[in-house]
Amino acid sequence: MSPHASDEAAFAHVEDLAKALLYEGFVLYPYRASSLKNQQRFPFGVLAPRCYAEAMGDAERWRLHLEVLVHAPDDARLHAQVRCLRYASRDNEAREERIALVGDPIGALRDARRERHTALDAEEDDLDRRFEPLALQSLLEVERLERHVHRVTIEVRNVTQVALSDGARRGRPDRVERQTMVRRSAASVHVLLSVQDSAPTGDGVRERGPSEFVSLLEPPDALTGHVEECRNEGVFPVLVGPAARRDTMLASPVIVYDHPRLAPESPGDFFDGTEMDEMLALRVLTLSPFEQDELRRAGGPGAQLLARVEAMDDDALAALHGRLSVKPPSVVSAGGQAVVVGDRVRIRPRGRGDVMDIALRDRIATIASIEQDVDGVLLVAVTIDDDPGRDLGAQGWPGHRFFYRPDELERLQ
Repeated sequence: MSPHASDEAAFAHVEDLAKALLYEGFVLYPYRASSLKNQQRFPFGVLAPRCYAEAMGDAERWRLHLEVLVHAPDDARLHAQVRCLRYASRDNEAREERIALVGDPIGALRDARRERHTALDAEEDDLDRRFEPLALQSLLEVERLERHVHRVTIEVRNVTQVALSDGARRGRPDRVERQTMVRRSAASVHVLLSVQDSAPTGDGVRERGPSEFVSLLEPPDALTGHVEECRNEGVFPVLVGPAARRDTMLASPVIVYDHPRLAPESPGDFFDGTEMDEMLALRVLTLSPFEQDELRRAGGPGAQLLARVEAMDDDALAALHGRLSVKPPSVVSAGGQAVVVGDRVRIRPRGRGDVMDIALRDRIATIASIEQDVDGVLLVAVTIDDDPGRDLGAQGWPGHRFFYRPDELERLQ
């Protein structure tokens, strides 16, 4: 289903991120359909048919609910779009569906619920993939909280009518029926929102500043109370796009921070953001010829992934190797005095974490490097001056290089 062209333009700058989250967990290593983990589908963000979900109790969800705050005047235009995956009857195959909810001025949306019913009929596409019927209901409300501050509420429901077996009505469907219900479900349901200012007036300056969404993770103090009242179930909305922009939000079942980014080194989707691209690429290359043939015959994302990895040369694989992208400072303060690589210091451990804190206390050392860990903590690597193997420490070898916080060192004059 094609969304309005204006929606496509509003979300174009976050398209790659949205697609990566949409397909997260879609197919897992070793990526072949015969693998048990790919036979038993447990995708993120599934909205099952309501009657099935209610029969299963709390085990299944049939609706999602999200609430966000937008700081904008009545003439700012709000765009909202629902995206989901619709599974085919064939293994490891799905199609993305997009549903445009609104693209109207906020003032026109306020205090009137918008409701949209989307019926996707059973069909078989050009790739011989069969899709089962799917019926979704989308609700949108805009409520004014104070001047230029509105709460946007969206709810998406799966209202597909299905016949349940006696076992499913008792909350105990068999494996075949569970997989059938996956094909009648909307999987990986996301909601994208964008707010756009109307054309500037007169001198082009607007008193209130640009229209923007409010971060639910780090809201301004004046709006904390409104943020605490927001209710989100099944998804969590965050700001997306460049850090300087706050005009787009993505509500996803995969929890991320504001302004998440795809690693520029990543060559494409591996469908598992919790793993390293380098490891998965190397593991794909170790698949047996039988497994690789199975992936090629099946087609779809698994075959595309295999072809992409096989085409990578040594330089492309090396580019995936993990490294810190933050460069540590060249100067730190130790005991109130600036120190750099090459300075001599006295070790003054503040704790007694291990025997080395006792053994190296008051020893004279030379700063070999200044490092920063993944949490941003600064550490100074030193070699002990009277260590016969200090040259090994200077080369980065373990056992002859020791790490201390800057405040545990005293610069020698």
